[in-house]
Amino acid sequence: ARSANADLAFRVFAAMRMRGIRADKFTYSALIDACAKGGRVEQAFLISDVMAAAGVEKDQTVYSALIDACGRCGAVSRAFLVFDEMKRAGVYPNLVTFAVLIDCCGDAHMPDRAFEVFREIKHWQLTPNVVAYTSLIDACAKAGWPERAELVYDDMLQAGVKPNEVTFGALLDAWLRVEDYARAAAVVEASYRPDDTEGHAHDSSPSENVKFKIRPSVRVFNALLSVMHNAAAIEAMYRVLVVMRRLNVWPPMGRYAEIIVDVADLARLWHDNGRPSWARLSNRVGPSETQVNVGSGAHQSDSSRGSSVEEEDESSSQEEQEWDESVDPLNFGIWLTEVGTCNNVHRRYAFSGSVKKLLDAAEYCGHLERVQDIRDMLQYLQRTERTDHKSPPQ
Repeated sequence: ARSANADLAFRVFAAMRMRGIRADKFTYSALIDACAKGGRVEQAFLISDVMAAAGVEKDQTVYSALIDACGRCGAVSRAFLVFDEMKRAGVYPNLVTFAVLIDCCGDAHMPDRAFEVFREIKHWQLTPNVVAYTSLIDACAKAGWPERAELVYDDMLQAGVKPNEVTFGALLDAWLRVEDYARAAAVVEASYRPDDTEGHAHDSSPSENVKFKIRPSVRVFNALLSVMHNAAAIEAMYRVLVVMRRLNVWPPMGRYAEIIVDVADLARLWHDNGRPSWARLSNRVGPSETQVNVGSGAHQSDSSRGSSVEEEDESSSQEEQEWDESVDPLNFGIWLTEVGTCNNVHRRYAFSGSVKKLLDAAEYCGHLERVQDIRDMLQYLQRTERTDHKSPPQ
């Protein structure tokens, strides 16, 4: 059943009957669960009928598995009929039942119904857990409701329920589905503080005053990099990279080449259009409201809070000194090149061509003090990559 191999589950069930082994509710429940995972809703209900004929009572696990089978096939109305039958039979639904039913509504793009189910949890004097909240956030994500997803996340934190990686991933997915990559990056930034130093990179307990109360995992980071790179959302991807660097999390070795090219392109973009407000030192203190008002749908920078054009002009020289050089794309590209070289990444994944683009970007931006450093690294990489015949082509 756990492998979702319904045919194997039925063969085992048949072998049990041939040997005279009487199936109990756990056996039937596992078989129904296998049918659910295999998308065999009719067979799931057939087993349910066999179970009833054998005099085996259905419990919460069996009803939840039947609801799950309906949901996986898009039969939401049938899922609610099973839920009603469950209550008529005097079987109290548990949190698993509610989470599965919310998942059914989410998969069918019925978020309003999902909220109705969630509210019914308290009717049964149950306290929603992280699984129930995660299911509701996922339902919002699938419906294209990222703001509602964040509100649910906020309610969960206020209720004292600790989110997990799946919860945080569902929240990020809500923004990615509507292609708001900047907000997804802001959510990642609001999950940490710069005082979470490298020495605490593997500590799973984030600072108490961060918004989202969770440190993104390597898996979440890598998934974000992949999605944002494929969507050409370079600046949003770079914001995620900055957080990764601050938490001492390195990108996958196979992505060094494309990341260096992306930061080189971003350096040119910043040179032509100016740096964004999120790169200011004043905005690196933490996920402040001036950077992003999460949940309201409004992005705000310091300059948007009533300051006049004249005031901005007068303070322009001061603002130029406020830029956080640690988030400069050229500096990041140099750092990543050094990391890749020191760890012999280039011997497996050649990226000298990408460093050449970084050199071109430094020359284009007029950063002559960095040009020589990049040129020295490029010459070393080209020399080593020529002598290492095992290096795959880019």
